[in-house]
Amino acid sequence: MNKFILNFILNATEQITLELESPLDNLDYCYRANIIWHQQKNIFLLSNDSLYYDMERFSDFLKKALNNELQLHHSITQDIGYLCNEYYQNKHGFILHNFAHGGQDWIGYQYHLWEAYKNNIRLITWLYNNIGGTIIFEITPCYPYLFCEPEDEPNYISYNEWIKTYKPYLIKEIPIDVAQKWLNQTELIVKTIKKNETQWQKKNT
Repeated sequence: MNKFILNFILNATEQITLELESPLDNLDYCYRANIIWHQQKNIFLLSNDSLYYDMERFSDFLKKALNNELQLHHSITQDIGYLCNEYYQNKHGFILHNFAHGGQDWIGYQYHLWEAYKNNIRLITWLYNNIGGTIIFEITPCYPYLFCEPEDEPNYISYNEWIKTYKPYLIKEIPIDVAQKWLNQTELIVKTIKKNETQWQKKNT
């Protein structure tokens, strides 16, 4: 099957890739696409959800980051992925935040961009500003046996053992010009899918 590839290029060897099975002009709100990080031979699946909502979210995050509005909360004093894993284990001391959707959750989710699970690997993608305002793109592992029973997994290891070797897969600084280019790309994708939906609704009314 033909693939239609859209690339968000960071540099000559690193990029985010959207894998589409149809041209952008054929996609609707519900279309799901693989969002993949390519770093030479390292390939990570970042999301396989609605392309429209993933790009709308990416656009919103990039706008905030470009305005230095995604500064990490003062309570996030360790790696954000590490703290997320600790939060999933119901550890104490985490500050909660009231989100726009009406729910209350860990304040670190303000920087939670995407999440994906494949082949027993769960990854979370974060976007935030560091203390100097630099835009940071980070990919971190999440404990893969969070929702399973030990007897059901032949390679099961306890959380306490797993967390001992925890480290982020990737932490990258995103230059302002690159972030602006990525924002332009996301806005075009969102605009195109919106236009598609409007045209289809007119044809069906």
